[in-house]
Amino acid sequence: MQIDYKKYVNMSEKQLLNSLSNIDEKMTKLKVSTQEKLKDFIKLKKFLKTQLKNRIDKEFIPYEKSTAHKLAQKLESSLSNEEKAEINKELKRQIHGL
Repeated sequence: MQIDYKKYVNMSEKQLLNSLSNIDEKMTKLKVSTQEKLKDFIKLKKFLKTQLKNRIDKEFIPYEKSTAHKLAQKLESSLSNEEKAEINKELKRQIHGL
């Protein structure tokens, strides 16, 4: 918003006082409007978070109940002890960067 300060220079005291009063009213209205909008945005943010959480919780499948876990168990049971030890050794090496 551009303010034209020049228009206030030649005003009478009464006009300046009225302008000041008008500005106070506008500021009050702006504060109320801004607070209402902020409350609306806060409500929307809370709603969106709830929606996301509900969808994530609804679609979440624990690893123990997943197909990947069942396949991993099946694969692990088919491995020999030597193969398991070699895989564990390789995992430790990769994890620790050795």
